[in-house]
Amino acid sequence: MFLLFQQPSRFCSNTIYMAACFLLMLPLSANAAEPIKISSRTEISNGDWFPLPVEDMKAAAGDTALSELSSGGIFELVKNRTVDNALTLNVSLIGPAETAKLTIEANIRNQPTYISTASISLRGLDYKGIYDALEHIGLTAAQRMNGKIEALVVAPPVTAAKPVGNVGLENSALRMRYDEAQKLKRNYQYKRARILFEQIAASNANDATQIKALAKDELRYGLTVFEAKQAMVSMGMASGDIKTVNANLTRAENLYRQVLAENRDDLLRTKEAQLALDNLLVSKNAVRVVAKAQSRSSARSVEIMMKQQFFMTFKCPDRAEIDDMSKQMRNEVSLVKIRNKGDGKAYTYRHKQSGEEFSLSCADGDIALIR
Repeated sequence: MFLLFQQPSRFCSNTIYMAACFLLMLPLSANAAEPIKISSRTEISNGDWFPLPVEDMKAAAGDTALSELSSGGIFELVKNRTVDNALTLNVSLIGPAETAKLTIEANIRNQPTYISTASISLRGLDYKGIYDALEHIGLTAAQRMNGKIEALVVAPPVTAAKPVGNVGLENSALRMRYDEAQKLKRNYQYKRARILFEQIAASNANDATQIKALAKDELRYGLTVFEAKQAMVSMGMASGDIKTVNANLTRAENLYRQVLAENRDDLLRTKEAQLALDNLLVSKNAVRVVAKAQSRSSARSVEIMMKQQFFMTFKCPDRAEIDDMSKQMRNEVSLVKIRNKGDGKAYTYRHKQSGEEFSLSCADGDIALIR
């Protein structure tokens, strides 16, 4: 995939812009012929703060990151510690700020050390929320590392060219790449946009201080906020699908918590992230109310169907009969378990959309919801 711009032939025919044009015609990315064989280790730096057990924190942040790193096609994780290449993953926890940060350091033979990080606020989260947040920074830091290696090792960055006349060629080329990266971001191609921003930020062009600073800010803030806002839009578009709505809610919340942690020195951005998190909390509470209502409605439908079955057979329904009922309800619910309860049975169901569970009992000649 090559960068495109308006009237390329006219642009490239101009001698002054030939060097910039050449740089723009470089491929955006290319797959390495062979993945980089690399060993890994995960460390926890938490002081005396244990929001989760250490093994859970390693699994949430470390294992998620390693899975993403290996699935990108750039790294091949090996257990052999004698290989020349090594990844170090450090999960650092800052108790007073209730913040978690994952730092990935890649030491690759004949290359400088590459570092990627992702931070997130854990304030006010329960066990599941903290686990999800740690998974988020694992995924994000790994995606940033994959993008960095693809941008700087697989597809080399834009380098400084000798200026012709008084025109700053480096600045022209970088500005065109910056505009292309913005287009990719707005088309939701976040990975490709990140690669271009990484290349611009790493450029050694001397006359492009501003454009390089803008690219670095996109990597720290712009990309994250855009993706968070898009997750909120997707949440609204999937209003009838509680499961998808919850997934987008969690995604948007974690992205704004990331903005909060990575831009805590910026008052306006902190205020923006806090306001977004407040709005997301309101949405989450509203979705929870809707989910409970849907679950209660399904529970009543199951209760009626089980009563009909019971009065036809005068015995508690078995699993096969329950499966038939689920099909009649278009599989809105699934049977989690059946357990004996005195002389009768208890049935636990899960509403598939909301994840809410409810139970019914079959005893004393009746079927009833367990309140």
